[in-house]
Amino acid sequence: MGHDDKAKTKILQMITRSDWAGGQKVLYSIVYGLKKYYPDEFEVEVACGPENGMLIQELEKIGVKVH
Repeated sequence: MGHDDKAKTKILQMITRSDWAGGQKVLYSIVYGLKKYYPDEFEVEVACGPENGMLIQELEKIGVKVH
């Protein structure tokens, strides 16, 4: 079975706030790494708190869908 035959594993990361603090930076690093090093294996989305935080802006810059 070739790489193209395999469906991507879907991941929904969740965090309560969208500010730019410790937990959010760790979440961003994980999501960034998955997108950069495993783009054909994982489809990552993030669900987080209020819509005005820096986390949302940074995730959208790298093409991550935010809920």
